[in-house]
Amino acid sequence: NEGLVTDPGIDLRAFRRPQAGVLVGVQVRGSLRQPEFSLYSEPGMAETDQLSYLVLGRAARAESDQDEAVLNNAALALGLKGGDYLAKRFKDRLGLDEVQIGAQPGEAADQAALVLGKYLTPDIYVSYGIGLFDPISTFRLRYRLSRRWSLETESGVESGGDLYYTVER
Repeated sequence: NEGLVTDPGIDLRAFRRPQAGVLVGVQVRGSLRQPEFSLYSEPGMAETDQLSYLVLGRAARAESDQDEAVLNNAALALGLKGGDYLAKRFKDRLGLDEVQIGAQPGEAADQAALVLGKYLTPDIYVSYGIGLFDPISTFRLRYRLSRRWSLETESGVESGGDLYYTVER
C-alpha cells in the first residue's frame, strides 16, 4: 500500500458575491476524514448573516420560518461533517453504543441533538439527548420484553411511552 493516498489534506475556499460590496464564503481545511468548516465574509458580519448570504443570497430575515429551516439545515450539514468524526471517536473512548449528532428521522433540523446511548443489558437500552439549537434534554429507555414485544419510554419536554409488537417475515 505504499504510495497510496488514503486521507489527503484539504484546503478549499468557495465564495459567492450575492450583491455589490458583499463577499461570503466557506473554507474547508483539515483532512478528507476530518474536515473543518468555517464561514468568512467581507465586510465582517454575524455567522447567521454569512450563512444566509451564502445559501439564500441575502441577509437573514427573522420573520421567515422557511428561511430559518433552510439555514438550520445548512448549518447542520456544515457543522456535522466534522462532528460525525468526533462522535465516533467519543463512542469508542467512552464505551458507548451510540453517539449521534443530528435530527432524528421525521424531525426538523432545528431539533438536532447530541445523543449518547448505551445498552445496560442486551434487553435494556438507555440514551440521553441534548439539544443543539434549543436547551432541551431527552431521556429514552427501550426495554425488550420478549422476542416480539418491546417498550419504549421518553421523558423530555413531553413524556410518553409506546408498546411495540414486531412481526418479521
